[in-house]
Amino acid sequence: MRVDSKVAEDIAEGGGKNDEARRLRFVLETIGKTAWPGAKVPEEYAALVDKHNHKALEDDDNGLVTRDASVPPGRDVRCIISVAMLSEGWDATTVTHVVGLRPFGSQLLCEQVVGRALRRTSYAVDEATGFFREETAQVFGVPFELIPFKVKQGTGPSPTPAANQIYAVPAKAEHEIIVPVVEGYTDPGITRLAVDWSKVPTLVLDPMEVPDTVLMKGLTTQDGALAAYGPGVAAVVNLDAWRKRVRVQQVAFTLAKVVAQQWRHEQGDTIPMHRLFPQLLGNAQQFLNSKLDCRGNRVPQDVALNPYFQRAAGVLFDALQAVDDSGKNQERPVIMPGPAGERSTRHIEFYTGRQPWPVEKCHLNAMVADTKTWEQSAATALDAHAAVLRWVKNDHLGFQVPYRKDGVRRRYLPDFIVDLTNGERLIVEIKGQTGDAEVKAAAAHRWCNAVNNDGRFGRWSYHLVKQPPDLMKLLDERMRTGERVSVRAALDVQARLHELALLSDGWFDGDGLKPSEAGLAWFSNSWTTHWPTGIPLPYLYPTLAGGLQLEWSFATASASIDIDLARRVAELMVSRTADGDVLDEGVIDLTAPEGWKTLADAVRRHAKTQVTH
Repeated sequence: MRVDSKVAEDIAEGGGKNDEARRLRFVLETIGKTAWPGAKVPEEYAALVDKHNHKALEDDDNGLVTRDASVPPGRDVRCIISVAMLSEGWDATTVTHVVGLRPFGSQLLCEQVVGRALRRTSYAVDEATGFFREETAQVFGVPFELIPFKVKQGTGPSPTPAANQIYAVPAKAEHEIIVPVVEGYTDPGITRLAVDWSKVPTLVLDPMEVPDTVLMKGLTTQDGALAAYGPGVAAVVNLDAWRKRVRVQQVAFTLAKVVAQQWRHEQGDTIPMHRLFPQLLGNAQQFLNSKLDCRGNRVPQDVALNPYFQRAAGVLFDALQAVDDSGKNQERPVIMPGPAGERSTRHIEFYTGRQPWPVEKCHLNAMVADTKTWEQSAATALDAHAAVLRWVKNDHLGFQVPYRKDGVRRRYLPDFIVDLTNGERLIVEIKGQTGDAEVKAAAAHRWCNAVNNDGRFGRWSYHLVKQPPDLMKLLDERMRTGERVSVRAALDVQARLHELALLSDGWFDGDGLKPSEAGLAWFSNSWTTHWPTGIPLPYLYPTLAGGLQLEWSFATASASIDIDLARRVAELMVSRTADGDVLDEGVIDLTAPEGWKTLADAVRRHAKTQVTH
């Protein structure tokens, strides 16, 4: 099998922009496997094979042969031919032999290539020594001269202990968890930008990272020649003179300019520059005034120094929320249509040399912990707590949250995904040291808001747990505050309205207004009077603004209706599931029976196929 470097990078980031890249991902994931995990062929791969077979049968002269989707595509792969990839950090633990078939231009390249074969296949500890067992790799045709050594002739390496297999258990299918693959974000209703400053991480300006004062000795003479007798006279250099020339307003202006350019690069002309820049300038000024932790003799002007400036631009850009004229965030996630836009626990299968941890409310047979005690304690708590319906550790699932750090795109892998009995879906991160936790938390909150706006994957929230015992407190709290907001309950509108009447302000992580009693009473009476029988019933959610949101998911489309209980107005939007295109939208007055009839007709018109809630 030949692997292209750029395609491999795309696969490593969880992408796959064409059919060949997606097929290659399945090849790499199934190398050496004789059967699919759980004997289930992934829907995405089955669709790729079906498309390929149709093309092969249409034309006998195209040289294509049909494939059997039931056979893992990597089953018979024994050798990977790679050009310019083994030197770029490809972590394949199964590489045991490396053969150099071309000249090497540098010793560094030789070392990098050899390093590709030094990834451990097992992390099992030898009980006799307390260390990892020895593993070897065979390298031919690669000159390696950094550390002179002699090849030792002797017995082969000791056999590697049998690895533990982690896989989805078919009998535990009720614990299956499906998550969306979010590639980015889009908002068709952008009119202005807003920032939730309570969720913006603080930027630390630490003199231990960029010193204020340094002692320098010149290596050249006045004419530029190299000093014959080593470094010259010592000179003290500090930032005092530079700070006198730089004003805080200048830093804010430059920061707003960079963020505006980045916004335009990714979002296009959704907001004209003459309206975009003044908003960003105000946000940059507030960021410099309220979100800096200046330690020592640091001052706000120091944000102009890197790496502070890159971090500030990344934090501010990620904090931007696109809102409409009413101030509501309509941001939606970019999710590929079909199976490519989802990841499921039923496709998880891998081997590990680590000791597995037993699980109960998880689709898998066991969990592999990355800590000595913390994740094990979390697994025990999730299995024991009555509020937990199902959970999984985010290991080989492919669940990622896009974010930026220092202006560079990155992928964040949270620790756990938890489904509660009340229908809430939690992303849980257990982290003792903060580090860049604030940046990741801001990205995760944005992910949750966008997916919640989409409406097809339930109601999500993100939680950072700093100590294992705090997880039980979190679950107790979610049971108390969220048990009345069930998103998986039966589609009984009146029962749901009764549940929503019990809410209080701050019902969603401190946010969210309680729907008014008068508004709920009006909606209950109007629904009973005007909604026709035989039309699919919706999922019913409260909105953060104190209104109601009705959601339908059809076979090819999804419908969302926001009800303003004060104005008694409905905002309808129907979009195609495959590509997100808007099929129907409008604002409907519900003060008269004609408005309810218009609403019901729209739902009936798009519910032409079987409803799949």
